[in-house]
Amino acid sequence: MKYGNSENSVKPLIKATILAGCVVVIGKLLGASWKASLAMAIFIFTVFLLITEAFSRAASAFIGSALMLILIYFSDVHDLAEFASHTVHLDVILALLGVMLVAAAGLKSGFLYYVGIKIAKISRGDPIRLYVILAIFAYALSFALNCEAGIAVVVSLTLAICGVLRIDPRPYVLMEIFVINVSASTTLIAGIPNIIVAEEIGLPYEFFIFNLTPLTVILFLISLLMLYKSTPPQREIHPLVAAAILDMDEWLFVRNRFEFYASLVSIVGLVIGFIALRELMFVSILFSAIILAASPKTEELLHEVDWDTILFFLGFYIIVGGLEHAGVLDLIAHSLLSFAGNNVFILLSAIFWLSLLVSGFLDNVPYIITVLPIVQILVSQPPFSKYESLFWIALIFACNIGGGLNPYSSPYNLLGLSMAKKADAEITSDMFYSVSRKWIICSGTLAYIYLLLRLFTGEIIEILSLIGFVATLTIIIVAALLIGIRKAMGFRRFFLESKAFGALIKGIVKKKLKRK
Repeated sequence: MKYGNSENSVKPLIKATILAGCVVVIGKLLGASWKASLAMAIFIFTVFLLITEAFSRAASAFIGSALMLILIYFSDVHDLAEFASHTVHLDVILALLGVMLVAAAGLKSGFLYYVGIKIAKISRGDPIRLYVILAIFAYALSFALNCEAGIAVVVSLTLAICGVLRIDPRPYVLMEIFVINVSASTTLIAGIPNIIVAEEIGLPYEFFIFNLTPLTVILFLISLLMLYKSTPPQREIHPLVAAAILDMDEWLFVRNRFEFYASLVSIVGLVIGFIALRELMFVSILFSAIILAASPKTEELLHEVDWDTILFFLGFYIIVGGLEHAGVLDLIAHSLLSFAGNNVFILLSAIFWLSLLVSGFLDNVPYIITVLPIVQILVSQPPFSKYESLFWIALIFACNIGGGLNPYSSPYNLLGLSMAKKADAEITSDMFYSVSRKWIICSGTLAYIYLLLRLFTGEIIEILSLIGFVATLTIIIVAALLIGIRKAMGFRRFFLESKAFGALIKGIVKKKLKRK
């Protein structure tokens, strides 16, 4: 859809206005104040514009924020500048901007493509081995980059390599989209919802490594096996064609050695800085400043930043601030508390499944900005405060996994699908949904089981003892992996591929040692 096109924008605007009017009427019938009813109507109006894509995300958020500021001004707040300074979280926006600049520099300098080709050469042109290596590379990128940069790098490499090998890139790109959705929960900087939660709550980098990464490893392996079974890549190609990948020169992607090494220092420094320090904004700004100073063409680098998302944050924070000022968020939080009572299981389950479903049909960024203050109210209550970290884990998993439900649910999906289409390798909606439905059920269920295990670990250990608990958990994980391997490729092929891959790595290490 072309944003701002008059024909495409008028009808959604009319529908959004009618829907907002209905929300005001319903709000008044339920006994809400005029301010709360109108604030909720403006929020629904904006969300409808976002879903229908009548305008860009930034334009929709700015329209909604303008309406919200008018409401706030004519209610009881006349100093709108002070209101905006309290509601717009500049620390989150600046942290995100810094990460985007470092990621963009990694792309523009050719550093990430250099690393990707080096890794791809390990496959020696074997399509199955290449499939596994690209999956591991896509997952591993989340430890150093946000997933938007990750999907751009890995899909670009895939399209180039598949062009050289003359094989269909669609199974690879589809696999990479879902692997990126898994890896979005892996680290603090991997997904935009992670950065928002971490900066708002003060979660350190290691919180993600210890609490979310272990499950993402399991989800990665299961997703890889599921996708291999659903949309398998070509199994064999001519040996002469396969050898062509070894002739690819990784340095061709590097346009400036100084910029290349500046990107290396900034990406490594960003990860180390996030681990060593708790100041996300400071670390992001520090290394983005290095990148900007080292870049010979700053304008090109700034052009790569997703300004639509940055401006969207500015506008949508004002909308959510208006909801909070009108008492809507408190009303929703207390309704959830009344529904759950003092039962942590009910509240955690409601937050997880609601977040997963809403993120699947609405972009997870506006959802996380809206729901975060509500969850903060919930976890401030005595029965739930000791489970606070579990609620953040549930929220992050749900928002990132929900992004895999529809092609438009996350920016990673849209970017990967768009790049494939431009390369004449279009992934149809039928192909996407044939995987997404099974994947969302499997990943959502596993994440929910993980949350329940964390919630009831004490009770389970009392029943089974610590040794019995560890043994039971190990048996479940091993059994799930064995079933997945058996259905995907069979044990014989798995062992043969593992043996060949191990021998290849061993040979490369020996060559390196001989050179030294």
